[in-house]
Amino acid sequence: MTELPETRYIELPEASIAYSISGKGWPLLLLHGFPETHVAWFQIAPFLEDRFMLIMPDLPGYGDSIVTASGGDDRYTKRNMARLLVAFMEKLGYRQFSLAGHDRGARVAFRLCLDFPHHVQKVAMLDIIPTADIADRLNFKLASSLGNWWLMGQPSPLPETLLAASHEFYLEHILHSWSGGKAFLILSPGANTPVVLGIRHQGVLFLLNTAWAIRLTWKMNSKAGRKARK
Repeated sequence: MTELPETRYIELPEASIAYSISGKGWPLLLLHGFPETHVAWFQIAPFLEDRFMLIMPDLPGYGDSIVTASGGDDRYTKRNMARLLVAFMEKLGYRQFSLAGHDRGARVAFRLCLDFPHHVQKVAMLDIIPTADIADRLNFKLASSLGNWWLMGQPSPLPETLLAASHEFYLEHILHSWSGGKAFLILSPGANTPVVLGIRHQGVLFLLNTAWAIRLTWKMNSKAGRKARK
């Protein structure tokens, strides 16, 4: 893959899902992390597209994937994202597929496997552990590195209001801090789509809040984790 594949769109009753597709073979749904878009897979895709049909969407609410307000306050939960992605894959003609998720995408993948096990042949989850396990190991050093958790865990509309002042600064701060000061733009020269798209759609600030607003209650994820390990 020498250039980014064309961005396409699938229209669902509650969402418009932006995605790219490349390769041939068994369908592999690739779910990016926070705060990225499907372009995050750009340099990985060439190693996979000879064996898999790669379906790379922007997660609902990220990039160019829009969820309508009619979805309610739970429209950005992992469960609803998983449901939308299954509907998205079915509309593409794939009732069964393999799945790989990174970071935030891995949490969506985890939920998708629990709610729709018959749709998933194989799954890979990258750079993530269950939230309950993080809570069990939480100490001052770890807590100090999770400032975005504590901000996003505040009741709405506090996080959205604060981020609205300069969401670009916030995203760049996160990426610089996570990359240790190194460059975080991973695209090849000439590529014209950023890995991180700005918060361009009304409601994405709400997404960022709800995506991280775990509110320090771990029971749901803990139960799901135990179910997955059985």
